[in-house]
Amino acid sequence: LNFTNANSENVKFMQLGSMPKNDQEKKPPNFIKGKIYYPKIKKDEYPVVLFLHGTGGLGYRSKKMKEVFLKNNIAFFEIDMFGSRNKKSGHKNRLKSTRNYLPDVWGALDWISQNPKLNKNKIAIVGQSMGGFLALNIAIGMHTWMFSYDWNSKIPKAIVAWYPVCSAINTNSSLFKRLMNDSEIKNIPIKNTIILSPELDAYEKDSGECGRTYEDFFSKDKRNVWIAKSATHAFDSNPKKKQSKNNDPAQFSLGRLKSKSSSIQVHDEKLADKYREKTVKYILNIFNN
Repeated sequence: LNFTNANSENVKFMQLGSMPKNDQEKKPPNFIKGKIYYPKIKKDEYPVVLFLHGTGGLGYRSKKMKEVFLKNNIAFFEIDMFGSRNKKSGHKNRLKSTRNYLPDVWGALDWISQNPKLNKNKIAIVGQSMGGFLALNIAIGMHTWMFSYDWNSKIPKAIVAWYPVCSAINTNSSLFKRLMNDSEIKNIPIKNTIILSPELDAYEKDSGECGRTYEDFFSKDKRNVWIAKSATHAFDSNPKKKQSKNNDPAQFSLGRLKSKSSSIQVHDEKLADKYREKTVKYILNIFNN
């Protein structure tokens, strides 16, 4: 790749790791698509954030997140988990097991570790919705399950998971037992983890779901769970678009909605800007200490 004359580059990289046999994707892609953006200020090495999109795919939310990181001189690496599988975004095309996207994330982190322009000691992950769930899985200790070689050199310094559907973790008692009993997966959580949970997220049974997840896997320090007051899932969507109903079946099986209900997605631009800035400030603080 030519890093000198470009602010961004399209990249392809291989998946890394493997999922349990009963959980494998039927036709995983050979390569994952991504794009790396570099700040305008030239440096020998850049800190980097790996961005993991939600079910809606890449778009407005990724663009706005990219802008705030680049403004703070942090490289921004986004991967396209739908495009790599020649799928359009949307819950109908989402893999049945979200964790089957984890090898994409491992491959992205491995690619970062081999990029001479990126600082290996200053890597963070920001994920939203489905991507937030993937980020949270890494944060609670899934990374040691996936690798037979030294993963410690590639563990991100910080993770911020935006509305990651904590109820999906809280209802998986098998996962919790495996992690906590150290039988199949060694639970080595990434302590610099923040969960952002909208107060009115219809995917959660109640507004305390992410707080319970944090207590189970990290600590009882509630300062590391940000509750966005009066906000809905994906409150940072494009404010120019009409507010729409969300009919994802996962809201019925995991969240607080009744079987024939659907949530209204409310766009809140000021609140979104506040939490984007808060996210960057948190990560910069981790990088600089």
